[in-house]
Amino acid sequence: MDWSRAKSILILVFVIVNIFLVANIGVFNLRSSISGETISNAKTVLKERGITLKCELPRFGSDTGMMQFDNAADRKREIIGKLLGNIDKPVESIKFGEELVKGSKNLVFESNGDFIYKDQSPSGSVNLTSKNEIEKLVRDSLQGTGLPLGKYIVDDFWLVSDKEAIIIFREKYKSFIVYDNYIGAWVSKEGITHLECRFKEVRGLTQKNKIIPAHVILLRNMEKGSGTVILGIDIGFRNKSDRSTKDLYSSPAWRVTTDDNVITYFNAYTGEVIK
Repeated sequence: MDWSRAKSILILVFVIVNIFLVANIGVFNLRSSISGETISNAKTVLKERGITLKCELPRFGSDTGMMQFDNAADRKREIIGKLLGNIDKPVESIKFGEELVKGSKNLVFESNGDFIYKDQSPSGSVNLTSKNEIEKLVRDSLQGTGLPLGKYIVDDFWLVSDKEAIIIFREKYKSFIVYDNYIGAWVSKEGITHLECRFKEVRGLTQKNKIIPAHVILLRNMEKGSGTVILGIDIGFRNKSDRSTKDLYSSPAWRVTTDDNVITYFNAYTGEVIK
């Protein structure tokens, strides 16, 4: 027997098994903090209230810290170069809120990490029914800007009409979605017509605090007879809607999506709606 070859195979098997166990431990921590009986009882109460669940009720209830951010680094030069090309203006002199125009395109920086780009006459050909094609188009359009695109996942995609589609990317940090770090793109058959980016550098999590599990949030807020149909529930981090540049912390939040296209965020520490 070739013991050297056998040894290499065994080492490879052990590595694969360890990777599998680590991945499943992560899933277990997210799903198994709340007992199955508790979840079952919560489902029964919600059903009696006329609340329809068309998704799994999360079992995550572990203590979680707040997310801490740094203001994004200045990437104006890279973003301008990718979206507008060369411009007749020193990058250092560009102010936040100033509109940069080149042909059919315009770009406005609201902060180092927040900008809005528009193109009134894109020139290309896009299959609006292909999410993969549109995802690639947006990623290619922002490649080289310094944005951490590899950490972004497609969070939503839909056809507005036969002439426009919208795709939303959000950053994923470990097992959580950073709701405030997103890229939204409006795409026509000719290309990207509107691109919006909101981004701050994720530093990490602060000291852990007790969170309110998803089933408790629903039982507190979903009243009897509302007829609500819940399509999705997940947890991430959400700031107030004003996204003050001085506010560099986000609380853990439950995101609840209903069939009337309403998304509600609940502070996972207090249970209050984040407005």
